Amino acid sequence: MKIKALEDTNASLIDENRCLKAELQNASNSLKLMKQELNNSQQYSRRDCLEIKGIPIQRNEVTNEVVKSVGNLIGVEVKHEDISISHRLAAKQNSQMGVSKIDPAIIVKFVCRDVRGQFDAGRKHLRGKSTRDIGLSRITEHKIYIGESLTQQNRQLFNSCLEKKQLNYKFIWTSTGCIFLRKDENSPISILEMKDLDKIH
Repeated sequence: MKIKALEDTNASLIDENRCLKAELQNASNSLKLMKQELNNSQQYSRRDCLEIKGIPIQRNEVTNEVVKSVGNLIGVEVKHEDISISHRLAAKQNSQMGVSKIDPAIIVKFVCRDVRGQFDAGRKHLRGKSTRDIGLSRITEHKIYIGESLTQQNRQLFNSCLEKKQLNYKFIWTSTGCIFLRKDENSPISILEMKDLDKIH
């Protein structure tokens, strides 16, 4: 009788453990889904924004004017009324060295999505151009970069994708917040989360 009771108790504990594991997995899946939905929502809220990197901070600078200067450089006329707001992002912190010496990017939110699209497409005209071409000739020359404004999660994923370029993935880019890798002119790979990246060998 005692052995039978112990066997029944053991079976009951096994069933309970199985149920708890299933509940934990469901909770984990729900949390992951909620995090992804939040990330998608945050990325969508940035759809009208772009970031301009490589511009050194100037005394009394007006970031709207910097945006317009970069626009002129890439052949896109940006009027004052085309800009909802622009400002410097917060300086990045380095755990060992304190504040990073790299000047933070300028983020700009456009009123008109067409102007935003033209500005984004104009990044191809930055090749061979630098800060000297927008009148910043009295300081060290810097390359200028234009990119989408990514959430922290997507930015971390993008940085991980950069490491995969060592595996002969020559092209990496973003479009509407989505990240793509490509080895040649064909067959782009969409990277939505780390497990997509882990499949690449």
